[in-house]
Amino acid sequence: EMPTPSSPRRRLAAVMLAVALVFACISGCEAAKKKKKKSSSVSAGQSDAVRCGVCFAMVDEILYELKKTENSTSTLDMRWGLTSEVKDGRAKRIGKVIPYKRSELRSIEVMEGLCEQMKNYGTDSSMPGETKLGRSNKRPDEPRDVKQFNRLKIDADDQKRFERYCEELIDGREDIVISSIRDAHDSVEMEDALCFGPKGFPCGASRSLCPVGSFGGRNGTMPCELCPQGTFAAKAGLSECVNCPQHYNTTDTGTNSTKGCVPLCKPGHFGGSTNGLAGIEPCHKCGHGLYQEEYGSIMCDKCPDGKGTKKEGSAHFKDCISICGDGKQSTEEECDDGNTSGGDGCDRKCKIEKSFSCQGGVTSKSSCNKVVCGDGKIQSSYDGKIVEECDEGNSEAGDGCSAECAVEAGYQCALNPETGVSACMKVTCGDGVRGASHDRTVIEGCDDGNAESGDGCSENCQPEVGFTCKGEIRGKYECHKVGCGDGLKERSGTVIEQCDDGNTDDGDGCDSRCREEEGWQCSDGSAQRNVVGPPGFHSHEKSFCEKLPACGDGRRDKPQGETCDDGNTSDGDGCSSTCTVEPGYGCWADRNGEEGKPPPGPDDIVPDTCKKMSGKKRGRDGRIVEEEDDDDGTGRSRKAVHRVDL
Repeated sequence: EMPTPSSPRRRLAAVMLAVALVFACISGCEAAKKKKKKSSSVSAGQSDAVRCGVCFAMVDEILYELKKTENSTSTLDMRWGLTSEVKDGRAKRIGKVIPYKRSELRSIEVMEGLCEQMKNYGTDSSMPGETKLGRSNKRPDEPRDVKQFNRLKIDADDQKRFERYCEELIDGREDIVISSIRDAHDSVEMEDALCFGPKGFPCGASRSLCPVGSFGGRNGTMPCELCPQGTFAAKAGLSECVNCPQHYNTTDTGTNSTKGCVPLCKPGHFGGSTNGLAGIEPCHKCGHGLYQEEYGSIMCDKCPDGKGTKKEGSAHFKDCISICGDGKQSTEEECDDGNTSGGDGCDRKCKIEKSFSCQGGVTSKSSCNKVVCGDGKIQSSYDGKIVEECDEGNSEAGDGCSAECAVEAGYQCALNPETGVSACMKVTCGDGVRGASHDRTVIEGCDDGNAESGDGCSENCQPEVGFTCKGEIRGKYECHKVGCGDGLKERSGTVIEQCDDGNTDDGDGCDSRCREEEGWQCSDGSAQRNVVGPPGFHSHEKSFCEKLPACGDGRRDKPQGETCDDGNTSDGDGCSSTCTVEPGYGCWADRNGEEGKPPPGPDDIVPDTCKKMSGKKRGRDGRIVEEEDDDDGTGRSRKAVHRVDL
């Protein structure tokens, strides 16, 4: 039988069920609390470092904004009433006058846009245990910290988080910001007031000491920076790092002991590089001909001017000297054939021996040989005692190059590019080869292949008057008589052409006797090459002639003072014989052309048309305007208005 609700058994069951539910709720709530607490502690641990970085960034932004009004002399009058105290006949007022730059109003202005600036920051996690914030875009009046910028992690979600943390800090500590601004706190004082304090402050109760390998500008406390290269911090709480001993450096930042300072390669040596640090161990000696005067180098310098060093590892420029026999001729040596033996042209002191010639140059090895006439090489000894003018590869006389390798009288010699030896020939008029002997006793002005006069090149091979000759050096010359109309403007002795336009017509600027006609100007063509003639000769290409501007040519020439030009020099037709407009006339050039025909071009000559004018009046420019009755052929009369110079 089921117990009734009011039965003791039923009531007991209900009580037991309620107790069980209470215990279950308590256990579940405790577990939920522990889970929530654990989650909150993890989240807080991750965010506290970021909140601390945001707080430091806020202080920096506040102080930067305050600098804009640091020199302001504005004040706020906070007096609001009068007291019973009277001084100098005036009642004293209640309240005070405060500087605007330290006022609560200024504080509110600064806080208003403060958190938006957090969008300009990124995370710098270079310092273990700290999360610092750095600006991702520099301020206009401050230099960029390139090293920090390169370390920044810039993330849009992080920037939103920075802004939210900033707003939370402002909401909870607005009064601290106001009092810090009012009391003109510096950065350390403002950070201490806003970022450090009891539970709830973002950076903890107090500043922590900077660990080994780092330093802090706030008396060795956070925020901290890693020691830069070349320094170390062997203990915590340093405000600056210690420099490594002289000629030592570190391979990275954040060095925490003297053991991290490694020696630089000493002078006379070079080494490798690690993390941008150059010239560290293992080090190697500079080789022969090289030196290095500095510590920490990755290479050695080369001795200049062909000089060398006696040993490896030279540490001074003065170690660079001339070393005879090293195969590199220096500026202080005449030669250096790589040995110090005599008799080979370069002696033991690197001097060129008598009767020898050496080829080479500074920094290169010399090649020396004895100067011998007949070996096919045109050379001179260094001492100047043997000077060869030629060398045909033999020591026989009578072939143009003597037994002493001098050019014989009446001969000319030149180097044959194919054989590399001299080729000599006797200079002879009429052989078709223009030449000049080495001793200058025979000098041909031309050579047309014969020794006859009257053909332009005389029996002595000299250009004749009235002729010009053209050809190549050491070749045959062709001569022609200077003639008017041949298209060459030339002068040969007493035969002188003023122009030559390629014809003998008159009236084209250059007349039938090649004289420049009056009213014309002729210019020479380009000068001819490889042309010879008697003293004072010249030869130019075809002349170009053009007519000079003149009254009556139908073209008005204003620079010459012409006010009209009707194509003639008659008086009484409106344009006088001096090309000026006659009284009562008007002259103009009609460039519209005749009906049914194209208008004249800009270079076409259009003579002025002059007509007698009737009806005078002045135009707006003050000049007289003439009106002319002009019948247009339709039976109607129209007025033609022309501006006239009278």
